[in-house]
Amino acid sequence: MVMVHIDHSKSQKLTYTHNDNLIHYIADAPSDHAAPADPSAGGLTFLVIARADLGRRVPFGYLVEIRRRFLQQYDASRTDFASLPPYGAAAFNGKLKDLMHEYGSTQAGRDDAMSKAQREIEDVKGIMTENIERVLERGERIDLLVDKTDRLGGSARDFRVRSRGLRRKMWWKNVKLMALLIVVVIFLIYLFVGFGCGLPGTIVSVGAGGTIPPSLKPNTRVAYAAQAAYAEYTAMPALHVFALPDSVDNETAAAGLLQGLTAITLIREAHHVNKGDWVLVHAAAGGMGLWLCQLLRVVGAHVIATASTPEKRALAEKNGAEVTLEYAETIGNEAFVKKVTELTSGNGVVAVFDGVG
Repeated sequence: MVMVHIDHSKSQKLTYTHNDNLIHYIADAPSDHAAPADPSAGGLTFLVIARADLGRRVPFGYLVEIRRRFLQQYDASRTDFASLPPYGAAAFNGKLKDLMHEYGSTQAGRDDAMSKAQREIEDVKGIMTENIERVLERGERIDLLVDKTDRLGGSARDFRVRSRGLRRKMWWKNVKLMALLIVVVIFLIYLFVGFGCGLPGTIVSVGAGGTIPPSLKPNTRVAYAAQAAYAEYTAMPALHVFALPDSVDNETAAAGLLQGLTAITLIREAHHVNKGDWVLVHAAAGGMGLWLCQLLRVVGAHVIATASTPEKRALAEKNGAEVTLEYAETIGNEAFVKKVTELTSGNGVVAVFDGVG
């Protein structure tokens, strides 16, 4: 009933259900055997009927082992399978019986791993017994062998103790590393959330008392500078809030409060730039650089700007730079120094503002 449905055009591992039993089989394809002596090698089928409570793992483990031992005994490259009996070979019956006893005695597949471990222990015991017999045949003293074994056992115990200590030490180091990482993440979150310098928004309500400018009233679009500006709602003194004209969008207002105030700090506090001064601005096409070019032009200073591409240098010129140079020219280039010296009549620049990075 099942055999007629087995397809040998490709390798298969399938299971059919029949009442309370499962029919498992492994079908070989011709490509599974290198240069078989007879084309029938591609039609080999290994099949077993097992109780449903055994599941699939144990029956298929049984079939895989049968297939391995069968092909080990009957090499496909030298065996004419057509000459074998339809249901196997008598010489293989003994191995088949042993495998059936080995895999069939498992309790619903739960103790097959234990059986395998017991077999391995028995194999080790056999090797140990054989080695001891060889030692005795050579005339060596068995007490010396026992002493060596004790020393070996002591070394093994010492290794286990040291490995446990190393494991505890590595665990504690990993815990400390993880704690440090958590602290760094919390600190970064605090920086990002707690140090928002300024953002635009809309007035929700105005407090009573004090002097409130008439321009600050509910629903007015405003901007303000303060920490924790990323919060959804912020209470601010009226002194730190100013109304935004319709010509200034929110993005420009936010940039003005952050980069604009920084640029003002540079040209008024880092170095007070006066009218007629020459100033060098690196990365002049960036956010900070463009603010510096515009503010320095308002002050009346002369701006030498650097940028990496022609498009960026053109943008810097559009925003107030008098002279633009390629950024790469500034790195260890004597010609650049000479050019700046010539532009400034040998006086050099009064300040260099670098917004790179």
